[in-house]
Amino acid sequence: MLRLPDVTLVTIDCAQPVAALLALERCLAMGDFADVLLVTDASIDAAGVRTIPIGPLHSRAEYSEFVMRRLAALIDTSHALLVQWDGFIIDAAEWRDEFLDWDYIGAPWGYGDGMDVGNGGFSLRSRRLVEACEDPAIADFEPEDERICRTYRPYLETRYDIRFAPLELARRFSVEHVESPYSTFGFHGAFNLWRALDAGGLEQLVSALPSAALARQDVLALAYRCWNQRRTHEAECLLARIVALHPDHTGAELMLAEVRADLAVAGTDGRS
Repeated sequence: MLRLPDVTLVTIDCAQPVAALLALERCLAMGDFADVLLVTDASIDAAGVRTIPIGPLHSRAEYSEFVMRRLAALIDTSHALLVQWDGFIIDAAEWRDEFLDWDYIGAPWGYGDGMDVGNGGFSLRSRRLVEACEDPAIADFEPEDERICRTYRPYLETRYDIRFAPLELARRFSVEHVESPYSTFGFHGAFNLWRALDAGGLEQLVSALPSAALARQDVLALAYRCWNQRRTHEAECLLARIVALHPDHTGAELMLAEVRADLAVAGTDGRS
């Protein structure tokens, strides 16, 4: 069991809090943390998790403002591991203590300009960084990870001596859009859930998602990746749920027809 006594595990979610709780629980199954926070407007009780009640966050912009302006007050440890319903630990064995040597680390982007670290949906942040983000000079919040890691990175480095993890280490920490040559500690992105969840875990998560989340393009991309990974029955179940809730979702309907045709050809083998 991974032990991280200097890290607070935290998720902030008012849109799909049950799914966010599942992400926390998957992390807790692999590691011990100093504190575990579910920040939400929903009434949820779970063993080992402290629910922090807040008013509703209605948009990504309001989420970003919360992270930039209100997260610091919740963190008493040297670092916080920020996770989301679609980004959590894959393999605790890939943890490296040197992750804690940096103020920010997340999955690399592909800009190629020296400011590629990185995605905030599964990210490790120092309390120093979280407090620095409250600086009044930082006035643009959304999306919070790009503002921290690109827009205000030079300011944070100069004014507060904030240290962003090197690209190679970030590739070992997490993966999002840009493929990593390594097995990673975690991931972000609904389209990457096939990396972390078996059929049962995927079904549990999909069942916890509200209708609006299932209409997202990244969830459709997950169905495609399941299909591409020969997990065809799982792709069919996900697509069927999307179409049932959103009958006007043309992309899901067309993909479902192709997946079912594939299953019909494969017969009992099912490519699953």
